[in-house]
Amino acid sequence: MGIVEGKVAIVTGGTRGIGFTIVREFLKNGAKVALAGSRQETVDAALAKLAEEGFTDNVMGIAPALTDPDSVAAAFASVVDRFGRLDVLCNNAGVSSRTPLVDYTLEEFNKVMSINVTAVFVCTQAAARIMIEQGEGGAAQLAFKWGSERQSSVGAAAFCSRRRGPRRASSPRRASACSSAWKF
Repeated sequence: MGIVEGKVAIVTGGTRGIGFTIVREFLKNGAKVALAGSRQETVDAALAKLAEEGFTDNVMGIAPALTDPDSVAAAFASVVDRFGRLDVLCNNAGVSSRTPLVDYTLEEFNKVMSINVTAVFVCTQAAARIMIEQGEGGAAQLAFKWGSERQSSVGAAAFCSRRRGPRRASSPRRASACSSAWKF
């Protein structure tokens, strides 16, 4: 089937949008997948949708607090318990805000950075520990470039900073996607 056949993947932000599509494509190509969502009800809804499409045996859901190392470690350990290993981490979870720069609060900014930067670190570290112990694996960071000179939303800036921060990419332009990866 392909390079993911028989591999075990965790996809954060896997309950909808791009993350759900990644989960579905991994499953179609023979991977075992744990989709991670922010709330158990969204995880359950995504699993139900996948079950309607015939995906049941090779998929599971987890809902860790992505910025809590203990919660993430326990959730990732449950994936290893179920599937025997962890080969791929896809850091897809992210939040943004449409609040204009002049109205943006530090609390809003910190929330965006917490999910969009801290969670990437926490998840990548937890996955790396598992992958190093088993002798192989890797992580993918999804990144986005978004905006223009007229963009006045710090929410978009905070979102893109996160997405681009782990990649150390260049200046933002219009919406496009890129990624970076590490092999452990």
